[in-house]
Amino acid sequence: MEKKSKNILRAWWLTELLQMPTIDDKDSSMRHIQREGLSKLPWEEKQEDKGEGYYVFIGLTPLKSMMEFIRDAFRSQEEFHQYTNEKTFLALIKVGADGSYERGSLQIPYISGILGELGKSQNLYDSYHTTFQNMHNDLQIVFNENFGKGSISLDVIQYMLETLIQSMNYPESLIVNKQKGYLFECVVKKLKKNEMPYFMNSFYSKDIEKVLSNGLGKGALKQYVKGTDVKTDIDENRVLLTKWLDPKYISPVRWPSPDHHLLTTMQQVAVNVILHDEQFLHSVNGPPGTGKTTLLKDLFAANIYNRAKAMSAFKKPYDAFKPIKSETESRKGFRPHESIAKYGMVVSSSK
Repeated sequence: MEKKSKNILRAWWLTELLQMPTIDDKDSSMRHIQREGLSKLPWEEKQEDKGEGYYVFIGLTPLKSMMEFIRDAFRSQEEFHQYTNEKTFLALIKVGADGSYERGSLQIPYISGILGELGKSQNLYDSYHTTFQNMHNDLQIVFNENFGKGSISLDVIQYMLETLIQSMNYPESLIVNKQKGYLFECVVKKLKKNEMPYFMNSFYSKDIEKVLSNGLGKGALKQYVKGTDVKTDIDENRVLLTKWLDPKYISPVRWPSPDHHLLTTMQQVAVNVILHDEQFLHSVNGPPGTGKTTLLKDLFAANIYNRAKAMSAFKKPYDAFKPIKSETESRKGFRPHESIAKYGMVVSSSK
């Protein structure tokens, strides 16, 4: 893989891993606990409605400090002119209504695991997820063995933080209580029934790591990363306009709609190009109300028709699918025949 493409992928990979989950101070179910005076944890209070348990956010870190640390790790001279007062966290655990640690509930954002490695490891891009997963599994075992019995106290949460800092090589100076001079701070969130996960680590980063190891391939990703220098103003190119408006490129079907919603000339050109040229990626731009969705619906109609036509060529329905075995699951899956799969389509929108 050429250096430029590798650098683009590495930058994309790092961007995914450096996402910072934040603590929503406007959420009324969030409660800051500082180790001062007679502060009590919610499950230690007799009148507290225990709900469905709690999330405990450990190792509060100001986003400002996190951003400056990352900048300095890359020896950047960038200056930040607008700061946020938001905080992120080193890790998250789940505690039952009675204050007991829920075994296996330790969650660690990717960014917490990577901070201690920034600027130190040359192999960071090659196998970070394996390293992270091993570290996370080891800490999960430690937490299960050491904290899986009895109610969690502030002493225990503080010991959890010290364990995480030491095991992950996390920069201790980033922790908010170290900066403000008091002993300890955490945030506790009371959970509702069927509470959604508070954050999810990026699933794209694993795929990017695989691409860095295995190469770009020949499909849409390669076209996306490498880009193109070929730009044609089709409005002024009569030869291309005539080519792409040839009836042989026009789909025999369209999305059901009133007659006055027919595609304009340039919309029809765009649909024909997308359906028949050899590029993997296409971009359609325009202000609201200019017909982007109308164009898209005709693409859907053409793909549905072409896929149905391809499926009708099989004598038996199951001939259209090839059994495959997953590397991680014992159950068999099925992959559509290439004549069907090629009409797959991913649509992304940026507002």
